[in-house]
Amino acid sequence: MLGMFRDSAEDLAGDLASLLLQIFRGPGRVIRPGLPPLKANNNGGDFGDAVFLAHSVNEFGASFMGQEPKPRLPHFLRAQLQRQGNVRVFNPRGQALKDVEDVQQLVGAMLECIDPKAAKQDAMLLRTNAKQALGEFRASYRAFAATNPAPKGLSGFVAAWGARKSQTGKDWPKEWPVLELCFKLLCWFPRLREDPEGQIHLEAVARAIGQSASFSPYKAKILHGQDSHDRRSVEAAIRDIFGPLGEGLIDVDENIMPHVPRDRLGLMTIHQAKGLEYPLVLRPRRSDLADSEHRSGLLLGEPPSDLPPPAVGVLVPQRRSTAQFGERADPKPSKAFT
Repeated sequence: MLGMFRDSAEDLAGDLASLLLQIFRGPGRVIRPGLPPLKANNNGGDFGDAVFLAHSVNEFGASFMGQEPKPRLPHFLRAQLQRQGNVRVFNPRGQALKDVEDVQQLVGAMLECIDPKAAKQDAMLLRTNAKQALGEFRASYRAFAATNPAPKGLSGFVAAWGARKSQTGKDWPKEWPVLELCFKLLCWFPRLREDPEGQIHLEAVARAIGQSASFSPYKAKILHGQDSHDRRSVEAAIRDIFGPLGEGLIDVDENIMPHVPRDRLGLMTIHQAKGLEYPLVLRPRRSDLADSEHRSGLLLGEPPSDLPPPAVGVLVPQRRSTAQFGERADPKPSKAFT
């Protein structure tokens, strides 16, 4: 067992990312002079052999009184691995689905397609948090569309859809499934198509649409040319599909991907990792550090003073910010890396 202790979650993430990159992308890390370095197997060893195991893998804390949520250790680790070695993590549960930027942009685009400028949405009785979230989705889409993403034509497609006018000159169909609209828009969202985390987020959105087709009166379809049913079909989609998304009632299902991609560091809760085995396990004592604790000088991961002496080989700092690799709490040899 090896300990790493730092003054803050951000510092810990930076040094932990450096250690992991040395193990999986570099020459390895010498833990104790005279012993071989800790290094991944040259024949296929990769970040998929390690797991970050925590009570919670949320990358941000809860927002309070309208303030921005504070980033936590999983978020800092994601950023540091990307910055130092262009390595990604696999943590589809790191944010609520409604807070994922690509999901916000995609859902906002769909909302603008079926209900331009929220003309029908504003007349509906929706829960306050749902209405606020749908507004944020639309704003996220507009900011994204303003960048003119490749391939060109997103704004034109959404505008044509909102006016129910075909860009090819054909007659507009009498009914259009919302799921088909979702897939039509995917050409502007490569992360949702190609990235493993994005694919899981996309599956959750598609599942929400598909499930609504089983109980929604218009079967998750947008009607056209059928009098009042046109409006009602839009309202049904907003109420039965996008409202639950905005309220955070739709969760991801990472079980659709049975294995963590080999080139990524998996972040899991203890419950998720039940029954799995990893050669290298990263187990933080905490995933964040409150300001009051930070000012009082408590160190991230420092064992409480009332615990018995640590097991052989554990590195324990004596009220200092860094425990150097190679220092030992006990002269007996450790069997952690043999």
